[in-house]
Amino acid sequence: MNRRRLIIYSLFFICGVMFFSIGYPVYSHGKEVNISISSLFPDSSQPLTRLYRVVVTFDDGDPVEDAVIEMRAVRQEGGQTIDGIVFHALGEPGLYATEVTYERFGNWDITVIVSEPGEGEATFTDAIVPGASASGEEQTTTASIPTDLSVFFTFNVRDFVNIVFRFVHSLAGVAWFGLIAVVLVAHRFMEPEAEYRTLLRLKTIFWPAAVASLSILLSSGIYNAIWDAPIRAPGVFNLDTMLSIPFGDVYLAAFAGKVIAYGLLVVSTIRLGRSLSTIPETIPENPIDEIQPVTRTAFIAAGIGALLAINIAVLIYMHYISHLSIVIPQ
Repeated sequence: MNRRRLIIYSLFFICGVMFFSIGYPVYSHGKEVNISISSLFPDSSQPLTRLYRVVVTFDDGDPVEDAVIEMRAVRQEGGQTIDGIVFHALGEPGLYATEVTYERFGNWDITVIVSEPGEGEATFTDAIVPGASASGEEQTTTASIPTDLSVFFTFNVRDFVNIVFRFVHSLAGVAWFGLIAVVLVAHRFMEPEAEYRTLLRLKTIFWPAAVASLSILLSSGIYNAIWDAPIRAPGVFNLDTMLSIPFGDVYLAAFAGKVIAYGLLVVSTIRLGRSLSTIPETIPENPIDEIQPVTRTAFIAAGIGALLAINIAVLIYMHYISHLSIVIPQ
């Protein structure tokens, strides 16, 4: 009997510990939360669309994680109502966002409700009018956002096409490096006569393969610059907008470096092709004299290609941090 009571008391104790452990994040901070709302105007071509960013904190300043947040919008001129708008976490603790496309212009009374783990409510009026930026008395102060910037993350057909073009762009780069690798690997691991035979075989396919890979690199690179940049088309060629976004100047500098590196890549490829074209079809007595100009040019091309690959890695990094800096607070 004593053993049975001991087991029951132990179960009650464990349940109590679990209950207070689960409730601790709320009760240690209190139930009340602070709600800071920002309304962004992401696209001038879609004046009825707004991006709302919410920062939720407890009274002691700690961010509220895994919050359940909904929004309701009521139009003052006509009483239209939009309910059940759900906010989604952006990855930064306490930071949430949602995008709303209104049916009509007008003054919309916005109510943001936090129900879990804390509780709170905030209201403001957002004027949805053609050509106007977002406004509202409860909003936080936000920096001027270029209307050409896409700041809400969605996945659609355009994103799928962008992935395909990135893959093709990478594949063309691999093909070009493959041509250079044949020369360098043959030079490192083969005897001179075997290396010479390898260069003769490479000579027959070099120009078609090189022209194809460089052409695909150029065309897919132009596509990516226009459609897969941090801002909307014409992408990086919209210099004014690029210079106005976070890290946009660094992005443009890296892009200019990519253009220069590509030009050097083309020059080195032409020189390598000419070096291959001059080697005789029959193996000479001293093949090294014929091989050396080819390998020397291949080493130079490989160095330029490596710099271009590093530059592309920097561009990818700048793409994301320039984009994310708009919605993640400093």
